[in-house]
Amino acid sequence: MKKDNIHEMRENIIELIKDDKVKEAHRIFKEYIELLIFALLKKEPFYANVIIQLNRKYDLRLPAAAGVSMNRTYFDLWLNMPMFIVHSTEVGMDILKHECLHILNLHLMREKMFISKYDRTLVNIGMDAAINQFLPELSKDDRFVTMNYLRRDFFVEPEEKKETEYYIELIAKACHNNPKAQENLDKLRGQNKPQNGQGMSGESDESGEAVEGQMSDSADGKGTNNHDVWKESDKAGSVADMKDMVKDIANEAATKSRGKVPGHIESLIKRLNERPVISWQKELRLLVGSIKIPFRKTIQRRDRRQPHRYDIRGRISDRTVKIVIVIDTSGSVDKVQLQWIFREIFGIIKNIKFELHIIECDTRVTRVYKAKTDKDIKLEVTGRGGTSFSPAIEYINENLRGIDLALYFTDGYGEYELNPKPKNYKMLWVLTGGKEELSIQEPFGKVKELNYNKKR
Repeated sequence: MKKDNIHEMRENIIELIKDDKVKEAHRIFKEYIELLIFALLKKEPFYANVIIQLNRKYDLRLPAAAGVSMNRTYFDLWLNMPMFIVHSTEVGMDILKHECLHILNLHLMREKMFISKYDRTLVNIGMDAAINQFLPELSKDDRFVTMNYLRRDFFVEPEEKKETEYYIELIAKACHNNPKAQENLDKLRGQNKPQNGQGMSGESDESGEAVEGQMSDSADGKGTNNHDVWKESDKAGSVADMKDMVKDIANEAATKSRGKVPGHIESLIKRLNERPVISWQKELRLLVGSIKIPFRKTIQRRDRRQPHRYDIRGRISDRTVKIVIVIDTSGSVDKVQLQWIFREIFGIIKNIKFELHIIECDTRVTRVYKAKTDKDIKLEVTGRGGTSFSPAIEYINENLRGIDLALYFTDGYGEYELNPKPKNYKMLWVLTGGKEELSIQEPFGKVKELNYNKKR
């Protein structure tokens, strides 16, 4: 279909909605979305090949033009016809690309980290600012979050092509220092409280067939509501599962796009494909393999030495390995180091059956928690003061029983002597800051350097 026919189809859908012929409009809207994806396939194939892998859902109750959520094995792309169709076809394509960028930037995962420290509306504005600048139609339309919008409503001078964290912190500081900026944020938060579906009444069945509806008076892309569907992802799998799914989607789209991948997307894909620097499967086998673990006999497993003897029972481990991971949260451990620390922790979790305790420590123990899966790992750390290793060792000795292995992630700068010393468990120190030696003269364990600079 020619470009003019796409525009005619959009006008036809708008007229049908005005005439309350919503079911017919909805049927044509699905065809319209297919044509937009086909147009993207010719113009920007990478984005089209991402969208093709998403499960499309149509819901008139969605408080935004579009949204994404994660299921256990796939991502859903949600579309609200009346709120989507008010935008031109060019803007519509950028809205689809916008949702792709939320997925590729792992925003569904990272939002949980940010809202533990910042207001949700502020976080979502920062995320949109980070991605909309790469979308030509949205970047010049102040109905969406643009650089100009940040200047106008938050009185800042944002730099372009920065990480999501930069924009979130920039807006947070602006609201803290400027009452007018905080007032604008408060207004936006109030405007985004759903009122009858944000100007849209109606329901959808599982197939997305509309029951009734009307044109929406609010079609902007700011605030919280356009990300509300992310809450569906809380039912999904682990952080590692989400990252693996995104990596698979990005790699397949890049392969099918035959090299036509935008520059800023290439850096995202490279980051998604990065593996832990340390081979934890090998490292843990060496460390944990020497730990004496009791076994029990079972008929469900054959004997390793005599696998053909069905009358001899095999053995399985009778307990789970107990591991403590200590994270140095002092001010000298920067955000880049913390990102690599968490990447290594996720690598550890993938490679061993464990009972895991996490300790955050600067000059004192600031937080302790247990983690059963990587969803339990808290990505926003506490502390950020000086450095002392002994408080974490003392906490382990006095409060945690039966520990097999303690891993201490640190930049290496601290005291020269441990007081107290580790009791009845193995130690592995992982240096994250480029320092080749640990300040502790007698570490009571192995010291390994995390050479993440070589991976960049």
